[in-house]
Amino acid sequence: EEIDIERVAFELAGTASNTPLDLVNNTLRLYDSANPTVSIGSAAFSTSDYATSTIIATGDFRIPNGGTKTMLVKGDIAGISHTVGPLQASGDLL
Repeated sequence: EEIDIERVAFELAGTASNTPLDLVNNTLRLYDSANPTVSIGSAAFSTSDYATSTIIATGDFRIPNGGTKTMLVKGDIAGISHTVGPLQASGDLL
């Protein structure tokens, strides 16, 4: 039987070296690898290291019976700033 993925949960690991502020707008975008230019959802970290995606529309990420599917997760890394962080120097850990 096919399965529709409707939501995805995320956790930032190694929080001693990263923060949601490392991502532009604290946000990730989700894509089906079969169509990597069309976003199927997003997830925004508030002030914690946990986020849940927006609802993914029925059929936008359907795993076929007995098959596999790859979801791409993209986020823009915040710029380096010597004054306002969180990344204040080249080589800072994410």
